[in-house]
Amino acid sequence: MENSDEVQSQLDGFILSLPKEPYGSTSDESLYQYEGFWYYKSDLQGAIISQKTLVSVEPCDVVLATFPKSGTTWFKALIFTIMNRNQHNPCSSTSSCSNPHPLHFASPHDCASRWLEHYAYKNPTNPVPDHVPILSTHMPYYSLPVSVKSSCCPIVYVCRNTKDNFVSLWHFTNKMRSNKLPPISLGEAFELFCRGVSPFGPFWDHLLGYWKASLESPNKILFLKYEDMKREPGVCVKKLAEFIGYPFSHEEETQGVVQHIVEFCSFENLSNFEVNKMETTKSIAPTLTVSNNMFFRKVRKMENSDEVQSQLDGFILSLPKEPYGSTSDESLYQYEGFWYYKSDLQGAIISQKTLVSVEPCDVVLATFPKSGTTWFKALIFTIMNRNQHNPCSSTSSCSNSHPLHFASPHDCASRWLEHYAYKNPTNPVPDHVPILSTHMPYHSLPVSIKSSCCPIVYVCRNTKDNFVSLWHFTNKMRSNKLPPISLGEAFELFCRGVSPFGPFWDHLLGYWKASLESPNKILFLKYEDMKREPGVCVKKLAEFIGYPFSHEEETQGVVQHIVEFCSFENLSNFEVNKMETTKSIAPTLTVSNNMFFRKGQSTEEVPPLMGDY
Repeated sequence: MENSDEVQSQLDGFILSLPKEPYGSTSDESLYQYEGFWYYKSDLQGAIISQKTLVSVEPCDVVLATFPKSGTTWFKALIFTIMNRNQHNPCSSTSSCSNPHPLHFASPHDCASRWLEHYAYKNPTNPVPDHVPILSTHMPYYSLPVSVKSSCCPIVYVCRNTKDNFVSLWHFTNKMRSNKLPPISLGEAFELFCRGVSPFGPFWDHLLGYWKASLESPNKILFLKYEDMKREPGVCVKKLAEFIGYPFSHEEETQGVVQHIVEFCSFENLSNFEVNKMETTKSIAPTLTVSNNMFFRKVRKMENSDEVQSQLDGFILSLPKEPYGSTSDESLYQYEGFWYYKSDLQGAIISQKTLVSVEPCDVVLATFPKSGTTWFKALIFTIMNRNQHNPCSSTSSCSNSHPLHFASPHDCASRWLEHYAYKNPTNPVPDHVPILSTHMPYHSLPVSIKSSCCPIVYVCRNTKDNFVSLWHFTNKMRSNKLPPISLGEAFELFCRGVSPFGPFWDHLLGYWKASLESPNKILFLKYEDMKREPGVCVKKLAEFIGYPFSHEEETQGVVQHIVEFCSFENLSNFEVNKMETTKSIAPTLTVSNNMFFRKGQSTEEVPPLMGDY
């Protein structure tokens, strides 16, 4: 494509015809929407040029794709150092190196790669220069040039914790803005980010585009997490090297080459090179000269910033709310059609916005509150661990006492997805927890759970029993400073759908419809069926979650042992469920375990429409 003034004029005219949004309420700077994503004008012009021109890539080239401020500088340095380790020894001091490393004299953006869209903007007739084996881009997967997507070259995508990414992007944006423009406030930036309006945003659409593509083409696209690289850099560097075609030999590993590269490319080391303190680059922004030190702000994992927390609180307080009880100061907030306590909603949003890691062998237990959650946690845990822990009722008669003798099902069997996320916003799911439980409606589950291969067990309960149990439990959980909710008030609210995680029927039908569409993914169980035929249901549950009973186990009565061990009568008699407390069930409260063992009964006779789901 010729870079004539006429063509340039046509391209400018096309971009100016697109939807645009001021980036900052008092700003003359705007973002333009193209193919569902937002761009600065110069970035968009470069993206379109690279799309429309046949970008030349070789199978041995590497494409590094990131959302802005996801660790791009770090991974450029890592990839360049891995690929060139035979020519350039990664050592920190120029004086001690016989052949000083290029990264001593040029930033990762200048010596390691070329920005696809930035270089295309400045070189429209030759979007990719000759002999550049590393290309980097912020473009979403959908918008990548066809020649890149259809080539054999590997694509490495790096994602980062949402809050850390947002805060880093906010700081960087304000540093990059013209002195003539006022800085974007944190509140303005947060509101725009939540609406998806940020450079190359929406954030989640960007991330999920590459994530889905990596599932479809795992040999083509490597999906990495910034946090994993921080936690286990050696493991990730080896994985990265192998994927891009530069694996480490056994001899190299023995000589500590992997660790040398990790240390050489660390934040502390790179940021201390004179080139990254004093010099500038034009590679990062096509219309600006940028100081290299701007790329070395912080690389530590951001803690739970009070300022960001405040913004999330502000978002929740802007939602529709309803007093939960006519004389109560306690409210429920409506989000995506369902009602939540504030802390539950905060945890739900955090778990939605963070890529929750689940394995195919994990199990998710989903319920409406007071549908038998405690019982089914105990059952699933006992089924999964029956070879390690014999389900017997008495500690004195057990050679290997069962964990449920010493911890409630909520503490030893699983983690609440939304409650744990509320208390641990930077790590919503802890390591090595194979059972996750949630009250979130199906529609609002994290995408990573819905699209994973892990089984989801949903338990529903007779409406009347569910309502009565929820009413009793709610009043037990309420602050002593608040009067109890009357049965009449609770019934009126429940019928209008206003209850924690309600409306009840929308919650139930969401999982029911999903179970019809994906019967191998979602098992829809009734509390009443488990009460009526526990042995049959336990066998069905065990088979669905991947722990079927053998013929020998059935003959030995293992199924019946589990049924009896996890019965209401047995569990409620364990000392831990009479005297101890848990913080797993409510993120802001300490709750007595005996509150989860009221009656456990079901209504035997109910009207047909009420009893038949």
